[in-house]
Amino acid sequence: MPEATSPSGTAEDTALSFDAGVDALSNLDLDPETPDLPEDQDQDAAGSEDTGDEPALDAEATAEDDETDAPEEVAAGGKFVSKDAKVRLDDGTVISVGELARNNLFQRDYTRKTEEHAAVVRETEAAREKVGEVALQIAAQRDFLLQVMPKYGPQPPDRAMMETDPIGYMQAKEAFEEASRDYGQMHAAKEAEQQRAEAEQAERIKSYKAEQQKLLFDTIPEFKKPEVYRQFWTDANAIMVKHYGYTPEELAGAADHRYYRVMRDIVRLHKATTKAPQVTAQMQQKPALLRGGKRDTGQNISREAQSRKETLRKTGSFEAGVAALLNFKNL
Repeated sequence: MPEATSPSGTAEDTALSFDAGVDALSNLDLDPETPDLPEDQDQDAAGSEDTGDEPALDAEATAEDDETDAPEEVAAGGKFVSKDAKVRLDDGTVISVGELARNNLFQRDYTRKTEEHAAVVRETEAAREKVGEVALQIAAQRDFLLQVMPKYGPQPPDRAMMETDPIGYMQAKEAFEEASRDYGQMHAAKEAEQQRAEAEQAERIKSYKAEQQKLLFDTIPEFKKPEVYRQFWTDANAIMVKHYGYTPEELAGAADHRYYRVMRDIVRLHKATTKAPQVTAQMQQKPALLRGGKRDTGQNISREAQSRKETLRKTGSFEAGVAALLNFKNL
């Protein structure tokens, strides 16, 4: 029987049974571009065809393809939007999604740098405290040596050794001079440290006084005028020294601006107390105000006076005139 892949002859010659047709169809290569698969791959393909489902894709490969193919967009609410999309913030500001993304990156970078800087500052402070402790220990040891060296340290050699042992005298003298130089260096270092500490203390005091002066001027603006402040300071010294026992040095050393506010109130109180008797005396010397009498408007005239007046108007007699004169007597 001829092969099904290369038929020849007439239709009667090439007629196939049902079973032979099925076998012939199974051997056909329907996709000429697909190469023949080996038996093991053919079996795998057959197994996949038997299931009727498409082969499952690799999840990681799919995710990578999505990330590669997806445009540079920002995810929001499970959906992707363009970087040019606008959003409105709570304060009403309109900003693009891209700017939000950049701001987020800047914020994270700023936070990271701030944390790194804070860590460096903490390390620096810890190292400074440790160095300070070591410096205090060294200073204490140096001060102790400076105290005991005059008593227990090297002593100058006796000049009598020049006659008996001149070489020993020169060696002892050299050792004493070297010890003296070391002692002098330590003493100079101590003095330099004291001067540095005094300078730092003076700078702190100066800064504190400047701060307190600013607070005083903010609280009492009139003290910015030199003449007003000089008058206050003169009065404050006179009152505080005389009545409260302060010394001018103590008042000058007070830097806290609150003391100056208290002294101003005390100065005002003493001035008011001193002026009170004078004001009372002046008030007593002033003449008393004259009290004006109440004018009679006619409504306060008694009925009898009104009657007499009416009688005089009607009669015009002498008796009525005399009776009407009584009205003037009662005024």
